[in-house]
Amino acid sequence: STIMGSCNWRNDMPKGNVNKNPNDPRAARSVRDIKNTMLSLVEREPFAQIRVEQILSEAPVQSNTFYKYFASKQDVLDAIGDDLIARMRQELETLQPRNLRGGVMVFYNVINTDEPAYGKLFSEEEYAEFQEKIRDDFFDSDYFMDFCNNDEYVEIVPAFIGNVAAGTYRRWRENDNGKKRSLEQLADSIAELLLNGLKETE
Repeated sequence: STIMGSCNWRNDMPKGNVNKNPNDPRAARSVRDIKNTMLSLVEREPFAQIRVEQILSEAPVQSNTFYKYFASKQDVLDAIGDDLIARMRQELETLQPRNLRGGVMVFYNVINTDEPAYGKLFSEEEYAEFQEKIRDDFFDSDYFMDFCNNDEYVEIVPAFIGNVAAGTYRRWRENDNGKKRSLEQLADSIAELLLNGLKETE
């Protein structure tokens, strides 16, 4: 469960038609400006305090333009999440060689960009449902199932890998954030742990 006022990934909410005319450069620019403004607001204040009026005051769009594409601030956040998932899946499809460490690094590289708001979106309790949606949509794929050779476990492998990768990233941001271990080293450790398990030392 999430804290009061946290974001909520609702599937029953009417959404704006972002793809009404994807070839219209003005529409694409307006949607991009709205998303970028939302990210700027996420960086500066809690999601519960963000209002559509703030987005309109900072983004170079009119109210009717906003509601042409989005139903609410939550809808904007959902669209940002969809963009992230699309980027992850695209990178995963072209990843060579196929290995667990590389798959985890795709996840890390996308969420750990220079965009400061992503740090909050993927580490703070307020955005727990957002984090879960991105994690589940990315790791729930055949790519990650391929690393399990036990049919009894194959269906739960993506959830297990996703929980380990996402949870470890949150802990890394809280306690390390590159001071002692890079994300590459973190992905190496996760892949080794998941593939080989905890080994007893003699």
